[in-house]
Amino acid sequence: MNKAIKIILKGTFMKLIKSRKPRNLMNIYRLYLKSFPKNERKPFPFILLKQWRGTTEVLSIKNSKGEFLGLAITALQNNLALIAYFAVSSEKRGTGIGSKALQLIRERYSDKKIFLEIENTETESENKEERKKRKNFYLKNGMLEMPFIINFFGTEMEVLTYNSPVTFEEYHSIYKKEFGKIISRKVSFVKNKNLGENSNA
Repeated sequence: MNKAIKIILKGTFMKLIKSRKPRNLMNIYRLYLKSFPKNERKPFPFILLKQWRGTTEVLSIKNSKGEFLGLAITALQNNLALIAYFAVSSEKRGTGIGSKALQLIRERYSDKKIFLEIENTETESENKEERKKRKNFYLKNGMLEMPFIINFFGTEMEVLTYNSPVTFEEYHSIYKKEFGKIISRKVSFVKNKNLGENSNA
């Protein structure tokens, strides 16, 4: 698989680059700290160790000038690809970069079931509207919601997927194999949800 996948949409050239250079990793690390709450973050050296072992990819999103636009960190196992972290630089949000980056990710892992977690949009919270906006962004970009809720380190999450449905067992298997018992025990099934006609599982 090529280390860089490129795309040109509406005149904007973008690419995903597997990052190993210190400068690229520092850009990713800063955005990682800024974009994700402490309870959702894993130790960054642990993520880099997993990349060295070949089961995780730490990806930079860049334009034709080499400008850093965002990050994607994925965990891989057989036919599964978990988008563990995905973020666009704050000054670049609302410009369509996120949608284009998702298309790049979808092409990069076209042979796998691609999925990610978002905070439960039905739970009362101070950022409920932000959660709904995030969910609508992913649905607009072709993702489907799975009919179950999980507990991720004490936070209820929904699971969205590309390509084909994933079961909770498939979803959880990547945590057990990739992150070990200590972390996987903090990820658990909560309940099924009724999606009605929208259910694809």
